[in-house]
Amino acid sequence: MYVSRKMARSLAQRLWDENGCKVFTVRLCVGNIAVSELRGMVDAMFRAWRVIASSHSVYTLRTYAGGLRKLFIRCDVASGSYEAYFYLVLARPLPASAKSRAALHAALVTEKTREYIRWLSRWVTALGFFESVSVDVAECATEAEIRAAVEQLCASADAGDEKQAPVIREATGKHRLVSLFGICAEVWRNRHVSVGR
Repeated sequence: MYVSRKMARSLAQRLWDENGCKVFTVRLCVGNIAVSELRGMVDAMFRAWRVIASSHSVYTLRTYAGGLRKLFIRCDVASGSYEAYFYLVLARPLPASAKSRAALHAALVTEKTREYIRWLSRWVTALGFFESVSVDVAECATEAEIRAAVEQLCASADAGDEKQAPVIREATGKHRLVSLFGICAEVWRNRHVSVGR
């Protein structure tokens, strides 16, 4: 699946228009991977993602209104090791108690910390190990920040050194690099529907 810039703008607009939701970016990373272990690690990451995304799991994604996921692989030329990570853009409904501006700000700070703890525990538990594993969570407060976060999905999974592209394509195999769910999947399904005159 390829996400064009036009589709990225549509997805960002839909995430921004979703009332009562806060948009977060999450980066689930595994670093310091040798080239010989890259394919196995990518497979392990996708198995872990299936555990997280499963509706039968306690780590289910049903608590989110929608989101996007893409796999990126980067090479550290100096050390010769690779870093693989899932980049997520997620819309999470805010608690009903966050009506005033002060309550909303307090809810966002608390929610960002909760998201970090949730994703770190989900990622480590689903992978089954914790060495070289990291999680980064950031919030997107404006429409421009949401658009910038979604447009990162337009970048190539093997952006960077052209010599590494065949190694990265081999490591990703037949895995689906981009995935959408919830309100983002609705935008994707309706991408060819034109507005009535």
